[in-house]
Amino acid sequence: MGDQIINQKIRTLLDAANQYLASDPNASILKVGILGELLTVRIFQEKGIPIEEEDQHRRLIRLARQRAISAEVARYFHKIRISRNQAIHVDAEGKFVDNLQIAQEAINNAQALIALYLDIQPKSGVRPPKTPPKVQDSYRKERVRLEKPTTQQPQNQSPSQKQSSTNYTAEEYQKAREFLAQLRRADDPYPLSSKEYIHLDDVASFFNEWKKGFANEKEAAIEYLRFMSEEDAI
Repeated sequence: MGDQIINQKIRTLLDAANQYLASDPNASILKVGILGELLTVRIFQEKGIPIEEEDQHRRLIRLARQRAISAEVARYFHKIRISRNQAIHVDAEGKFVDNLQIAQEAINNAQALIALYLDIQPKSGVRPPKTPPKVQDSYRKERVRLEKPTTQQPQNQSPSQKQSSTNYTAEEYQKAREFLAQLRRADDPYPLSSKEYIHLDDVASFFNEWKKGFANEKEAAIEYLRFMSEEDAI
């Protein structure tokens, strides 16, 4: 599939995500999820990396391990993939993500990601990334009121920097501490071989850029381990 065809499909998906935002946030998130996968394919083609029949998670891991994408780009892809997974799965009570704010953040993440690769402006006029949704009618005003988080976020804080609403487990915190301890080994390279040090320093540099999008280092480490998977983290 050529770049122009992919770009047109991405434009169409971005427009659709905006159009569904108020009436069907779940559909909006799913459109962004497809957009993320399509852009991933484009990056594989652009970088000349063979693409395989594998899920989006494995594709992103391969791009990150080969440093075909930056930590910032990986972070946007990760957030889009997580929101898409939340939207597509139904829990034991029959609930699924249908939240205006989550859909808006997904669109913002997609727009920021697109800005790094493509010159695409949606026909419907998406709001700039990292800007809270503006209420323009009584319907959306009521939706925002009902779905407003109980804990207030500091104003002028971007979606990627907000406190996570995810409940992390004690096991995840423990693994995050172990991961961070491993990274600190790069500060004292003498016990390491040259190959080990170069690899660990590369991972540490990538993580240092990754963590800029999170509230704290432990949260960043947990999300990094979720993104890369344990066997691929270091």
